[in-house]
Amino acid sequence: MAHVCAHSSRRADHRETTSQYLAELYLRATTAVERHYRRELTVSALARALATSPRQLQRAYDEIGLTSFAAQLRAVRLRNAAELLAHQSLTVTDVSRLVGYRQPSHFVKAFRRRYGVTPGAFRKRHHDQRRRHTGRDGPGGFSRRPSPSEVTLALNRWRRDPSSARRERQASGGVDRIADPHGPNSDDPPAERSMPNSLLA
Repeated sequence: MAHVCAHSSRRADHRETTSQYLAELYLRATTAVERHYRRELTVSALARALATSPRQLQRAYDEIGLTSFAAQLRAVRLRNAAELLAHQSLTVTDVSRLVGYRQPSHFVKAFRRRYGVTPGAFRKRHHDQRRRHTGRDGPGGFSRRPSPSEVTLALNRWRRDPSSARRERQASGGVDRIADPHGPNSDDPPAERSMPNSLLA
């Protein structure tokens, strides 16, 4: 009986240690993605940079983050793209490349799936709102650059639009997860094999 109890205790300790490791790994991974989303990131490259295996990294995303590497990368890229479109006078192609998409067509498809409209329509809507708000056009269509809080508020209003939210849920099937970040169902651009020496620099 004592042997069984000791064995159960060791298994519980092992699970706790594993959970702590996965939680730390997930936090390090998400921080790296937030900092380096413009690069050609892959699960393998990020795993190498974090001194772990792709399998362990995917497990950390699945068990701790309840998401996938590809879903987080896509969300970070599209969130930053929306902010650029909302308050910068950049072309859709420029924005797509600034946030890490090699092919503008992949970016447009992913953006429309998430926000329910094309990047161009999203940008026009926000630029028109800014012009109505300020009553005049400054350089690039704005009299001043909106503050980060204004951008966040605008994006939150956009996300609360019922028709947009419904289209997003229908497009994603209600789940923003994919098994293979570069498989046939991925919205992310094809990633190159080569990566910078230090991803975490």
